[in-house]
Amino acid sequence: MEMLDATELRHFGNNKTLGIIGDKNFPFKSGPRTHASKRDALGKVKTILNQLNPKLVYLIPHRGFEETIIPLLSYLDVPYVIVNPYVGYFDDVKKSTKIKLWIALENSKSVVTIGNKVKNIMEHDDTVEESINFILDRADIMLCVCGPKKSGHIHRVYDKLFKRDRVIILNYDGLPDND
Repeated sequence: MEMLDATELRHFGNNKTLGIIGDKNFPFKSGPRTHASKRDALGKVKTILNQLNPKLVYLIPHRGFEETIIPLLSYLDVPYVIVNPYVGYFDDVKKSTKIKLWIALENSKSVVTIGNKVKNIMEHDDTVEESINFILDRADIMLCVCGPKKSGHIHRVYDKLFKRDRVIILNYDGLPDND
C-alpha cells in the first residue's frame, strides 16, 4: 500500500493519535538495497503520514525504522511521544545512534519510561511488550511499517487490532508478503 484510497481515509480519519511500530531491518543498511530504495520506502511512509495528518504519534525508538522515522516526523512537524521500555534500554547503542536519540528526546513532546532496569532477556521482552501495549491503549490507529516478512511484534499488534480495524500495514519493500 502506498496511499490510502478515499474509503480507507474516511474509515481511519485524520488528525488522530497514531502509534507507529516498524521492523529493525529498515532502512536497508546492507545488501542489494540502494539509496533509491530507501528514499522510495520513506516516501511511502511520508505519503501515509501526510494523508493521516496525525495530531500525535507514539513510538518506541528501536534500532531500524523508528530511528529513521523521527527526523521525518520532525520535518513534517508532527509531535511525537517517545516510549522508553525501561531505564537503561538505550545504554548499549552505538555512539552515532545515541546522538540521534539525544536529538529525538530533545524534540519530543514527552518521554514515557515504562519500567525499571531489567535483569534478564525475559524481563526485557516483557517490558517491550508492555510498552507496545501502552501505545496500543493510547493510539486511535496503529501504523505497522515492515518488509515482506513481518516481525513477531507486528504480528501481535495486527492480531490485537484486526478485529477492531485500527491497523494499517505498510510494506515498504513492495515485495509480496511471505508469511
